[in-house]
Amino acid sequence: MSEKFVRQTLLAFPNHLAEGYAQGKNLSLPLDYRKVQRILFAGVGGSGVGGQMVKQILRDRLPVPFEIISTPPLPRFVDQNTLVILSSYSGNTRETLGVAQTVCRQNLPAIALTSGGELEARFSQKLVLSLPTGFQPRCALGYLLGNLLGLLENLFPQV
Repeated sequence: MSEKFVRQTLLAFPNHLAEGYAQGKNLSLPLDYRKVQRILFAGVGGSGVGGQMVKQILRDRLPVPFEIISTPPLPRFVDQNTLVILSSYSGNTRETLGVAQTVCRQNLPAIALTSGGELEARFSQKLVLSLPTGFQPRCALGYLLGNLLGLLENLFPQV
């Protein structure tokens, strides 16, 4: 990754954040998603940083618990009242795909946050927040963070 690319990415961060936020805010959600009682975020490395940041930013404002995992298995509390957000920039992160497999098998409410790969393919009939390609996961932080913030405001307008 060149220094020029990193510099351009950093300078474009506010635009990435705004684009991601708008996408998450405008995602058409099923009505039952608005009744969730918990959120479980699954992501590893650069794909997981957005979830960690959102948990800290909104910890005193979210009306439901927001938990994070990086590997399977799902915690025991996960049920039909839990929204699972699966974050894998490439869409091929083994740990996130392991969580996605259980989510699909149990038909849990879920949203995938990805730029493609197997995760997008598995969720083609479900909800996907698409990330632009061509970034390292850590360089897509503006999109990841923006999408999550917009999505959570979409779910909970009072946030």
